[in-house]
Amino acid sequence: MVLSCIAVGSFTASASTAENAVSAKSSDSAGASYGLASNIKDGNILHCFDWKYNDIKAELKNIAQAGFTSVQTSPAQTPDPLGQWYGLYLPREFKCTSGPLGTKAELQALCSEAENYGIKVVVDVVANHLTGDHANIQNDLKDGQYWHPEFDVSDWGDRYQITMGKIGMADLNTGHSYVQNVVYNYL
Repeated sequence: MVLSCIAVGSFTASASTAENAVSAKSSDSAGASYGLASNIKDGNILHCFDWKYNDIKAELKNIAQAGFTSVQTSPAQTPDPLGQWYGLYLPREFKCTSGPLGTKAELQALCSEAENYGIKVVVDVVANHLTGDHANIQNDLKDGQYWHPEFDVSDWGDRYQITMGKIGMADLNTGHSYVQNVVYNYL
């Protein structure tokens, strides 16, 4: 399960506008009042697994007082509606819509409020597969060219098999430029 949730590829975005620089400074000073590190890599992350966005938002002061520099949410992608925790890791599409964690607006409100405490928000992303029920995935990714050939893993010690084989769901061909663009646009 862990390997199926790892995002393949590297995507970076940078912002150099004056507005972002001012926002970063105010966020850093807010975090300093709680003794938080200004750089995410120097601090502690609270993994808010399966927490609703509004529940995280309501606890931000306590999270800052506990010394957490950032919070990590479960994926914001539209989940397969299984009603189980792992449904969040079986997304139907690369879109942020209403789901069991909340709405896109609630996620944005969480991010805005977290900035007041100097807390960064990390959103988990499932980028290498979608739910195993291909009848319920986003239409533009149904074509076979966007998927690796399906084969069952027979040797769990074989890196190729566990990264390319079928482990409950088919593996997206993240080497395909269209798939990369879909994931990039979602991010």
